Amino acid sequence: MIDLILDRKDSEVAEAFLVRVEPGETVPVHAHEHGEQLFYVLEGEGEMSVGADPVQLLQLRPGDFARTPRAV
Repeated sequence: MIDLILDRKDSEVAEAFLVRVEPGETVPVHAHEHGEQLFYVLEGEGEMSVGADPVQLLQLRPGDFARTPRAV
């Protein structure tokens, strides 16, 4: 589930989403060319891969904050 909270057209450089990833669900590998991304974990646990060479594997839990640089 993805809910748009702040649309980029309503802001100079930002957009915000609430994203729910269900247990066992994965998000396809991708990069965002236009800006970095920030994540704050509300509940649950998971892994997030950042980068390609080398890959940084983040273990995320409630209260964790993660950042992915632009185009990574």
